Amino acid sequence: MLFVKRAQIQEYALYTVRITSGYRCPHINAMTPGAAAQSRHMYGDAMDLTPPLDRWSPPSEAEFDRLHDAAAQTSPSYITDWTTYSDHHLHVDYR
Repeated sequence: MLFVKRAQIQEYALYTVRITSGYRCPHINAMTPGAAAQSRHMYGDAMDLTPPLDRWSPPSEAEFDRLHDAAAQTSPSYITDWTTYSDHHLHVDYR
């Protein structure tokens, strides 16, 4: 399901979207800094996303805003703002 959602997000964003985290087993989730104890990643219905990386510069605010807007069009149950996490990614889940 997540790959279908990623494809839809890419279609709306008009660029390739990177999944930086998808399914995590409970053991890996427990070792992931900042992960929620009952993370949706452990259920296989959450993913963390970033715009494509450019080796010369990090993604811009506009690219992250576009990614957020694109993800919002796929009817997620929960979506974060890209500034929520220090490593700047968007968390999207489909409970």
